Amino acid sequence: MFRTFALCLLGWTLTACTTEGLIDTAFPDRERYAFRSQDGETIMQYACEPKTSATASKANARRAHQYFDREFSRLVNSVVNDVIGGTSPNARSLNARIDRETERIVETTEARYQCLAYSFRDT
Repeated sequence: MFRTFALCLLGWTLTACTTEGLIDTAFPDRERYAFRSQDGETIMQYACEPKTSATASKANARRAHQYFDREFSRLVNSVVNDVIGGTSPNARSLNARIDRETERIVETTEARYQCLAYSFRDT
């Protein structure tokens, strides 16, 4: 138990034990943006490569968010419909589908927009 605490303390010292710290370490040159989800209930944060101007950077981040939010909402709605409709085979396959689709959305957002969605919190 103490060893785990000590390792976390060390990690916290090095990276602040936060997603922000990890993102700062992995992507030090990226700019941070935050947008509300379509339903207005979630703040989604992104780390994006800078573009030729601040206006271009923010426009690109907004496009990345619109894509990510739309695709993630589709996934959530599809999963909910499958569960409510009784067409979801089992929890394991449902989790695998969610993992697979989320990975696809994240990778596509990064490839198209050079933006990484990294944090989601309730408003």
